[in-house]
Amino acid sequence: MLCRVAEKTSSDQAPTRQICEKHGKTAPLVFAKVRQLPQIERYMAKISGPLIDRIDLHMEVPAVPYKELSAERAGTSSAQMREQVVAARAIQATRFTGVNTRYNAHMSSRLIRQFCKLTPPCQELIKASVNDLGLSARAHDKVLRVARTIADLEASDAIDENHLSEAINYRMLDRQMWT
Repeated sequence: MLCRVAEKTSSDQAPTRQICEKHGKTAPLVFAKVRQLPQIERYMAKISGPLIDRIDLHMEVPAVPYKELSAERAGTSSAQMREQVVAARAIQATRFTGVNTRYNAHMSSRLIRQFCKLTPPCQELIKASVNDLGLSARAHDKVLRVARTIADLEASDAIDENHLSEAINYRMLDRQMWT
């Protein structure tokens, strides 16, 4: 987010860390007053619809407090994550043998129907998401591609409700103003 800092002799734009208090997320004011809700809504209206549909993953990433950054904790290492990605790509290479596609992200609608079979509970979940969030056909397909990738990262043959729920949660901008 950018905010405009105006002084007597000049006007500059600088990034700010403050988020509108109306959305329940605040951080220290760094440079100046941030844009108010109407300006945020105008910005969201400009990037909504077809543009947002073309973004596979979108979500809010809150600032991490220094205490957490400096703490020594065990997490997934880059090497471990790389192994998972390599394994998932191998699964995809096997899946798409003889098909003019290499990765889940490039699946056509026909391939999505073929390789993203959903159980009845998953079908209900995606149906509710389409109806409640107003997902477009493009967003629906992107959710299924992402769910298939999440399942591949876990070496799962089938997309389960957890995979689908996680993929739906990556569609934050489809929700009105992250509510």
